[in-house]
Amino acid sequence: MTDPNHPLYGPPTGEPTASAPQQATAPASAAPAGGGMGRTALVVVIVAFAVEIVFSVVQAALVSGRAEFSLINVVSILRLALLFLLALTGAVLAIAALTRRGGPRTAALLALGAAGAIVIGLLSSLVNSFAFMVLLG
Repeated sequence: MTDPNHPLYGPPTGEPTASAPQQATAPASAAPAGGGMGRTALVVVIVAFAVEIVFSVVQAALVSGRAEFSLINVVSILRLALLFLLALTGAVLAIAALTRRGGPRTAALLALGAAGAIVIGLLSSLVNSFAFMVLLG
């Protein structure tokens, strides 16, 4: 039979020894690092989609109410600028979250894809407006 206190075997695992006091370990954090920034990027992009819906309704109301063309243009420019800033902010936050080590990446990837979709929509809107200006003007 082997002696559990023999120098080659040491104390049984899982039991503290008298010579080595137990040290308190820091509790593991519930959320890994980087998850908050990805979620923030996703919230910014969702706000951008909500702003797009609001501006679309306002612009439709202006067109159906036969508002002046200059007012419709101002609303359109405000929409483009605000959406671009929100999409850019969301993309920067998503890229920053993706470059961090550890942590979830799903929200950051969703935010980056949605921000890219917003930018593509804005670019197609600008190209469309430019084409109408060239063809009609």
